[in-house]
Amino acid sequence: MESITRLWKLTGVVENRVAVVCTTKWDVLDKVIACIEGEGECVRTACLVLNNLSVPIENKAVMALGQWGDRLLAALVSIMRRDLPETYLCCTCLANLTFLPDAVGIAINFVPPVAANNMSPEEPEFRNRNDSLPRNRSLNKSMLLPLADAVPTVLQDQQSLLRVLECTLHRNAPFLLAPVTSTQGEALRRSCHLVRNLAAHSDGPKLLALTAIPRLLISFLQNTNKPVVRWTSQSLEDSALATLCHLACNPCAKDALSPIEGILEPIIAEGGIHAYRASAIASALHS
Repeated sequence: MESITRLWKLTGVVENRVAVVCTTKWDVLDKVIACIEGEGECVRTACLVLNNLSVPIENKAVMALGQWGDRLLAALVSIMRRDLPETYLCCTCLANLTFLPDAVGIAINFVPPVAANNMSPEEPEFRNRNDSLPRNRSLNKSMLLPLADAVPTVLQDQQSLLRVLECTLHRNAPFLLAPVTSTQGEALRRSCHLVRNLAAHSDGPKLLALTAIPRLLISFLQNTNKPVVRWTSQSLEDSALATLCHLACNPCAKDALSPIEGILEPIIAEGGIHAYRASAIASALHS
């Protein structure tokens, strides 16, 4: 615990971050990943270290595309799948890594190598987009979409990053209107940041449209109590609208956005970047 704490303090200094990851003298990533694969207090500290390390552009390729890439993604997805308090930190790390274009394709198609044997008994098992959400009294039946004729392999695996992300969004949806900051609320917000990055990939709109994620994002915009003028660049609402804009521009994803039309006009009336995105969505849906 002392070692990982010291490493967290070391990586808190921006100038140290590239050297820690890119050094050939020590294999730091191996040790940090081992910490988040374990249990106890070191998990949170190790996640904080990874968040620091995933910021520099030089580190993103090493972490996502290097020899420890699959193991790192598997460990982060495992924490999200188990709904641990560190979920929001894992979403942040994944969002940081997917700012690297080459990492987005790997992330959106990622399936843990041994995922099939790791499902906990209480975890919902997703099969298709008609039952892709855990049972919840607040679930609106309008979120359920008709089953596609062919479901991509990544969506057939219930522990893929995309399916786990879908579950994370739905599980934490009740915290959209929470008056206080919480780990669940942050997991929801930062999950939306990650979805925004994934939607920018060429495969993103098609895959996301086959999940309940678009309907969830639309419901967040419908139900938020935050005025449009307060939708900052780091807000859940901004990320949700940006993602929906990406989807609207792709013919494969348009059908998943049918419930959004009723909320576009108030956004357009406010002007600014959000109005521009809302107008682009409206134009794409009617083209």
